[in-house]
Amino acid sequence: MEAPHDTYQSAPLVGAVDLRDAKRSSPFRGIAVAAAALLALAGAAGALRGAAPELSADLMASKGECDVSLDFLQVPDGKNASMLWAHMGVTVVSTCTTDVDVLVKYKADGSTMADLWASKATLVPGGTGTFTLARLRPKAKYGYWIYVSQSGKANENMYVMLNGTFTSASTGVPRFDDGPLATVTGTPSWQTLSFKYAADVAVAKATDAVVDQPSGPTRRLQDAPAVPADDDDAAGFAAEGLVAIDTEGYVVFYYRGTGIVAWDGTDAETLVLTKELEGGAKAYVDGDGNTWTGDTAFLEIDAKGIMQHQTVVECSGKPLNSNGLTHEAAYDKETGNVLSLMSKYGRFPNVTVLDTAGHYKAENFVGESVVMWNRHKGTYETVLDVFDYVTPEKDMFASPAWYKEAKKESCSGKKKIEAVEFSKLDSVSVGPSGNYVVTSKNLNAIFSFSRNPVALEWTLSPSIDSDYAFDKAADAFYGPQGARQLADGSLLVFDGGYGRPGCGDSNDAATKSVDGCFSRVARYSLAEAASKHDAAAATLEWQFEYPRSLEAGANATTSADGGHALYEQAMLHDLYNPIGGSVYELEKGTFLLAFAEGLANDRKYNMEGSIVAVEVDKHGNVDALVDVPHSVESGDLSSMGSYRVLPWATIAGETVQFPSDKTIVESKSSSKSPKL
Repeated sequence: MEAPHDTYQSAPLVGAVDLRDAKRSSPFRGIAVAAAALLALAGAAGALRGAAPELSADLMASKGECDVSLDFLQVPDGKNASMLWAHMGVTVVSTCTTDVDVLVKYKADGSTMADLWASKATLVPGGTGTFTLARLRPKAKYGYWIYVSQSGKANENMYVMLNGTFTSASTGVPRFDDGPLATVTGTPSWQTLSFKYAADVAVAKATDAVVDQPSGPTRRLQDAPAVPADDDDAAGFAAEGLVAIDTEGYVVFYYRGTGIVAWDGTDAETLVLTKELEGGAKAYVDGDGNTWTGDTAFLEIDAKGIMQHQTVVECSGKPLNSNGLTHEAAYDKETGNVLSLMSKYGRFPNVTVLDTAGHYKAENFVGESVVMWNRHKGTYETVLDVFDYVTPEKDMFASPAWYKEAKKESCSGKKKIEAVEFSKLDSVSVGPSGNYVVTSKNLNAIFSFSRNPVALEWTLSPSIDSDYAFDKAADAFYGPQGARQLADGSLLVFDGGYGRPGCGDSNDAATKSVDGCFSRVARYSLAEAASKHDAAAATLEWQFEYPRSLEAGANATTSADGGHALYEQAMLHDLYNPIGGSVYELEKGTFLLAFAEGLANDRKYNMEGSIVAVEVDKHGNVDALVDVPHSVESGDLSSMGSYRVLPWATIAGETVQFPSDKTIVESKSSSKSPKL
C-alpha cells in the first residue's frame, strides 16, 4: 500500500524489539516501550540488565559478509483502525559488498493454506527494508522466515537467514477472534472476499497483541488511543464495518466504521469507499425526533485503515438539492479515479405513477447521476445525469417499484420532501471499450454509455424502450443489479427477481412477499440488429440459481401462466435476494456470485439469513461455496446484509506466489548462511 497520508496520524504501533548493534539509536526512544526496547538492545550487546531474552542461533548474526538482522517487528493493538497486519524491519550489515534481495515468508500455525509472501525489497549495504505482513488472522501465532540473495543475479539461491514467531492482534470482536467467521467448502480460486458486516459485542474490550521473542517471554504492549466514546460504551458496541476472509473462512481484514455504502480496491493496493457521515454540524433533529444529515463522503484508506484521502459531499440548500452518494464506489483503471452514484432530484409535474397497487399523481422523483471522484485533487464531477436519458414522463410502466412516498429526503436543516424513487441506479462499471455500464433496478434496465463523448450507446430492458429483445419472456431479468460487460461483449447480470411474473402473487399472507420469487445470475450475448428498425437479440447463454438448478426447463417456451410453472421449484426453494447481489469475473475464468443480503425467516432454505457466495465455472458448475451466518447477535435481522461481496487478490501486496525467479534453500542454521 502507499505510505500513510502526511496529514493523518496513525495509532502507535506496539511490540517492537530492536536487534541491531547497540551503538545504533533505538527508534522507540522517548515512548512508553523504550525501556523494553533498550533491554533487548542491551541483551544483544552483552550488557545485560537483569533477565534479557536469550537469542536463538537462527537470530544470531552469521559469519557471512551480507548478514541481516531483525530490526523491529511491530504489531498494532486491537483498537487500531485495522489491526490485522504486522510491520517488520530488516537491516543488512554495512560490511556487505553488494546489494541484496530480501524476501519475507509467513504462515499461521495450523493453517493448510499456501505460504504468504510480503513484497520483495532490494537493500544496499547498511540499509533497512520494511515489510508489511498483511492478511493476518486475529490472535493467531505466525511463523516468519527471512530470505536473502545477491541482487541482480538470476538463478541464484535464496537462503533462510532468520526465522521466528509472533502473535497477531485481537480485533476485540469474539466472532472474528475465536475461529472462522464463514464456512468455505470446495476449492476457491479467489484469495480473499470482502463484505460489510455487523456484530454486537457484549463487552467493549480489546485484547492486547503480542510479539513472541525467540526463546524469551512475551512483552507488554503499548496502549493505542481509545475507541471514541460515542462508538463504545459499558454495554458493548456494534462492530460494524468491512471485513475480508481468507479461503478457510478466517477474518484477515477488519476496518471498523459505520455507514459504509460501497467500496473497491485500487492499483495502489488501497481501498476506496463511499460512506454516510454521522453527526457533525449539519445534523439536525426534525419534529418527529428523527436525526438527519445529508452529508456523505469519498474515502481512500490503506491496509492499516489509515486514511489517505477524503472528500466530503455536502448537502445544503433547498430540499431538492439532496445529493447523497449511493450504492457504488468503482475504481476506474483508465483514469485512476473512482466512479460513484449520487442522488439527483427532479420535478416532473402531474405525472401518473403506474404502481401495480394503483395509479396516483406525483411530481417529485429521485434519480441519480454518475459522478467521478479524483482522489488526489479532492474533487468530483458529474459524468452523466440519468434524467437526461430517461424521465418519469415517458419511461413509466406498471411496476411494484413505484410505491408511494418511496423517499423522504432532505438536505441538512431543511424540511423533508416526499418523492418517488424513479431509477434507483445500482451500479456502474467500465466495459471492454471503456464504456460505462449502468444498472437501473427500478427501471429494470441496463444502459451502456460511451466515454468520450458521453452518449447513450444502447439499452437492454424488458420494460422500457430497448435496443435488444429477449429471445423468450422467461429469459428477461427483473430488478437487475451489478451488471458487468465481459471482454467478448457479453453481459453478466445479477437478476434480483423483484417484479418477476408470479413473484409475490401467493394468496398466503405469511409468504406472499416471497412465494414465486427467486434470484439468479444470468449471462447474455448481445447480437447485432438485422436492421436499424429491429431490436437485436439478447440471448440467455447460461444462468445460475442456488441451491437448485433450473437446467433445461429454464429455457423452455414460456407457458400461458407467465412462466410460473416452469420456475416452480426455483420460486419456492432457491435464494431470493431482491435488495443486494453482485457478480465478478475471476482471473481463472470463473465467476463469483453473491446473494449478499440474506433474507431471513421468509424462505425455508435460509432461516439464518446467511450471506451466500458461490464460485462457478462458465457451465454453472460449483467450485466453491461460502456461507456467512447472520451477523447480529441480538437477533435483529434488519441490519443483516452486505449488498455485495468483492474478491481481493491482495490486501497490501502480499501474495501466495513466490515473488522471485531464484531458488529457495530452506536452511535454518545461521552457520550455513552464504557469503554473498
